Amino acid sequence: MRTGDSIDIGNGKSLVFVEAQMLHWPDSMFTYLTGDAILFSNDAFGQHYASEALFNDLVAQDELWAECIKYYANILTPFSTLVTRKIDEVLGMNIPVKTIATSHGIIWRKDPLQIVEK
Repeated sequence: MRTGDSIDIGNGKSLVFVEAQMLHWPDSMFTYLTGDAILFSNDAFGQHYASEALFNDLVAQDELWAECIKYYANILTPFSTLVTRKIDEVLGMNIPVKTIATSHGIIWRKDPLQIVEK
């Protein structure tokens, strides 16, 4: 798949793909679910953090942000230039984002773009 490719999954919904090489693997990719406005962000915006609460609005915010900073520093800092370009690209698509679901860590459902802005 390449950026912009999509697959119709029925009920008026599609999966739209966005290449995100080196965030943090060569084959990284974002997937956007139209209709539900969910961005599956792979390693971007994740954390090495687990909670039965699952969502950003249900966990201690200071703990969540500490985990986000630690994850970014340890995993994505070497790719910061690529991260910035990919964020600009996705925001430039002007798509609604109601949820950001990472490969691991807390799911961003309340003000999901707050992690993008950080």
